[in-house]
Amino acid sequence: MLTRMSIVATVLACAGVAARADFMASSIQSAYWASGPTTAAPGQAFDLDYNTIRQQYTIKDIAQVNLTFEASGLDFGHLKVTLNADPNIVYSFPETAPGQLVYALYDPNWINPSTIPYGKSPIDGLWKAELMDGILSGRLWVEGVTAGTPSGCTFAATTTFVVPEPGIWALLALGGPAALRRRRDHRRTAAPR
Repeated sequence: MLTRMSIVATVLACAGVAARADFMASSIQSAYWASGPTTAAPGQAFDLDYNTIRQQYTIKDIAQVNLTFEASGLDFGHLKVTLNADPNIVYSFPETAPGQLVYALYDPNWINPSTIPYGKSPIDGLWKAELMDGILSGRLWVEGVTAGTPSGCTFAATTTFVVPEPGIWALLALGGPAALRRRRDHRRTAAPR
């Protein structure tokens, strides 16, 4: 038979486990330019809006950002990106195939880097700060163009957010009072001896 103290201890133990029960939610946003990429700073502005996922979940952290860039018909050396959070810092990502880039920024607390089969590096606080407000914005351009004339270019960022599992908290909120009520109901119906 459960006592109130054991029920409270069970609920508190479950709350400790629930605090660590997180899941991942991903969203992809992209920008397209018909003119192709610029080849010098300050580059083309982009704003990728993740507020739809922020409206569905409370964002706890950023686990990974997969960057893709495609400029068909253009060979380039590096994609350069600055973020609005600090436009003085320039990130450089190498071309991974002719006219293409695939690169991952990951948090080693959430993502095992050995599972990423392409270019990767740990995500820094500036990218996380930029994404936590729901908008990834900055500027981009390519450098080291060796050949080609692009008909357009696309930049996309698939972002994986860490969100707390809401279902466990709901179960705790409903389960604790229900267990106490069952105990009281059992006392009322038990026959005296």
